[in-house]
Amino acid sequence: MARLNISRPSSASAVFDRISAAFIAITMLGVVVRYCWYDAKDPFKCGALLNDGEWLDSTFNATIPSNWRVPGCTIREYDSKDIRSCLAKRRALFIGDMTVREIFWATARLLDPEVRPRAVGEHIDISVTKDDVTLKFVWDPYLNSSALATELAKFGDGGSGSAALLLMGSGLWYARHENLNGLKKWKDNIDEVVQHMREGRTSTDLAGSDILLLSPVLVPQYEWLTDDRRETITPDKIDAMNAYLKQLSAFQGVDVFWAFDEMVRNLPQAYQNSGIHIKEEAAAKRAEALLNLRCNGEITRFPFDGTCCNKYHPPNYVQWLALVFVLAVLPAIIYVRHGGAAPASLISQFNWLPSNGVVHSLLIFGLVVIYCFYADRTQVFGKSQKQFYNSDMFWLSAGTLSFGLVGIRRTAPAATSDQPFLNREQWYEWKGLLLATMLVCNYTGGVESAKINAVYRLSVTAYLFLNGYGYSLYFLRSRDYTFNRCIAVLIRLNLLSALLPYMMGTNYVFYFLAPLASYWFLIIYLTLWIGERHNSDVKFLLGKIFVCAVLTGLLPGILEIVLLVSGTAAGPQWGDSVWREYVASDLWVVYVGMVGSVLFLKANENSYTSTRWFLLARRYAVAISALAIPLFCLFLASRGENDEYSAYHSYVSFIPILSYLALRNATPQLRNAHSYTLSWLGRCSLEAFPLQNHIWMAADSKGLLELGAFGSSKKLTNFALATLLFLYLSYCVGRAAEVLTPWIMGIQPMLRKPGLPVTSDDREAKGSETLDHSQDYVDAQMFQLKTTRTEEGSAGLSSSTGDSQKSRSRELWADPRVRVVVIGAVMWFASIVS
Repeated sequence: MARLNISRPSSASAVFDRISAAFIAITMLGVVVRYCWYDAKDPFKCGALLNDGEWLDSTFNATIPSNWRVPGCTIREYDSKDIRSCLAKRRALFIGDMTVREIFWATARLLDPEVRPRAVGEHIDISVTKDDVTLKFVWDPYLNSSALATELAKFGDGGSGSAALLLMGSGLWYARHENLNGLKKWKDNIDEVVQHMREGRTSTDLAGSDILLLSPVLVPQYEWLTDDRRETITPDKIDAMNAYLKQLSAFQGVDVFWAFDEMVRNLPQAYQNSGIHIKEEAAAKRAEALLNLRCNGEITRFPFDGTCCNKYHPPNYVQWLALVFVLAVLPAIIYVRHGGAAPASLISQFNWLPSNGVVHSLLIFGLVVIYCFYADRTQVFGKSQKQFYNSDMFWLSAGTLSFGLVGIRRTAPAATSDQPFLNREQWYEWKGLLLATMLVCNYTGGVESAKINAVYRLSVTAYLFLNGYGYSLYFLRSRDYTFNRCIAVLIRLNLLSALLPYMMGTNYVFYFLAPLASYWFLIIYLTLWIGERHNSDVKFLLGKIFVCAVLTGLLPGILEIVLLVSGTAAGPQWGDSVWREYVASDLWVVYVGMVGSVLFLKANENSYTSTRWFLLARRYAVAISALAIPLFCLFLASRGENDEYSAYHSYVSFIPILSYLALRNATPQLRNAHSYTLSWLGRCSLEAFPLQNHIWMAADSKGLLELGAFGSSKKLTNFALATLLFLYLSYCVGRAAEVLTPWIMGIQPMLRKPGLPVTSDDREAKGSETLDHSQDYVDAQMFQLKTTRTEEGSAGLSSSTGDSQKSRSRELWADPRVRVVVIGAVMWFASIVS
């Protein structure tokens, strides 16, 4: 029997990887136990939506809370488009008293915002139609009308004329007007209704199916009732009715929307002055929960933020292909090569397969993408609503600061004892700090606040500034404007963000950091490539940058048109209407980075940095920067909560960025130290940013991922486990991407030893110049590609005709231009069939 050769770990990094693998396995086992054991009775969270919930925002003031949390799932905010998609050519019926009528009007306002309710005292039937969706309310406070009997008969037959949704409610009128045997009469009519409901049902699966529901009897604000109402509508009557409904719900499986009662419990501000009517805001939350119960299983488009009572759709062809390839094909290749299951002669016949390092990287990359799928496109993992709390923002910010400070160390010396301005480790440290800021703002829900959103946007802007500075500096120094360089960088930028839409059903622009980085990289590349022989002329170079800035600022931009055309051709995986907004919000900061790289180069070439006037200017810059940052904070604080800052962002965002840059490099001590932990985080920013939406947060970043390992529901435990998994998997994908990028380019990967990034290497001097660790790696690969092609050409002179044809075929496939065309065609086809 074949046996795998499992070797002992040979280094500390290998031990770390083994421990991490064990941690992941135990955590995933805990998730499976929770899903198969604790959630077995309610796998789709329909029962949780029906019965449980709590308000996340404050309920102690006079306002009505708005963020309703259902255990284990998230609520979608429905609009007219969503309702039409769910109830197209169908009817939704509301039959009962004023409690049901208020939910009807709330639903009607969601369908058509121009609809206004009629007077409360009008006890009539009402119908609202919008496009091909009909909402109808039948006034039947006793639930004994012929209209109700007719609709129940249709529903029981399951015919085409039955309603997609039927909500009924009664009780208050029996308590108010039926003084003689009122409870018995109410029970008799409820029993008539229950006969048409699915009795004895043990499953709570209602996802995507037509539903027949009962509303609990509204508990009034007794002290607000008029004297005559207080005499008849008593707590004993209301409690007895709800107790009977609970008995039917528990023993006969009758669907009663108990969450309606929880939404107004101990919440007097949700009631109108009468004490028996609820306000529009509270009714709107009830209508929203009702639509989530019926329609979440019908919504098939991104974003998938309604996870309650959502069965999710089965994988499509592309997703099935990915699952089979990652979970079956790649492990089979590894097993055959390492398990001794096949003779060496057979293995040698498959020498066209990728190397062991590439296969392992493909497996790691693929497993993380599949983890995203199971975490955010199935009910295996729980999801929860976001709610912004000042305390959460404070503690996460403090934790991030501590995370950065604990890793401060001296940067390894380069060619000189003093590190250059914005050296490589500092570049990555800043990227890590910006990424951490974006993660904290997004996780806490702070981006919904105008001022915190401004900080979030500043972080994105600073990230683009770093790219503008770093890529410009590299091109101007290396003068490498080859097609291979351009494609290698684009593949590295987009390897994860371009593949996730096919597996997750999202779109490319949703992971906007990589699209923006790619767009501006192409702008930088073309700007510096045009007339590159004259780039040594500062006036010509700055003139090019100015002309390009004007063109992209005043016109839609040639590259943007190309991207939009590509998105239209590729289908919904790529196109997005907010792309222009993303580009327009940061029109100038990349050019500020480009100009900064030009000035830095020329200052070093002409030895200006050692002159007296330069040192004096630097001191003034530091002093001005120390004053500019607090002034900018005051300016930001003076803006209102209506996103007033957006109008100024493009024109003032460079101020805090350049000020931080000047202060960070003010002294040799600051330049020669860096945060190792933030630098490590910055190295995997391209992976962490898209992955956060699915394996740290959930519901396409609208909620938070709940692992709930072994049934644990503690918030802190869940956060710690999810964060550790998220950071480690981001690092693993980044490490795999470094291997896969040259492989996609047709170059034999140069494998590094696994482990966390280090700073004390011999490549620090070169890294300081290029500002990109992966660029050094690609440089070596480019040289290897040229050498390989030369050797293949020499070998072909002495080969046979057949071998020569094979060599030419291999050489054709090794051409990056051919590979780009093939990859583009495959992605276009996948976007059509997915």
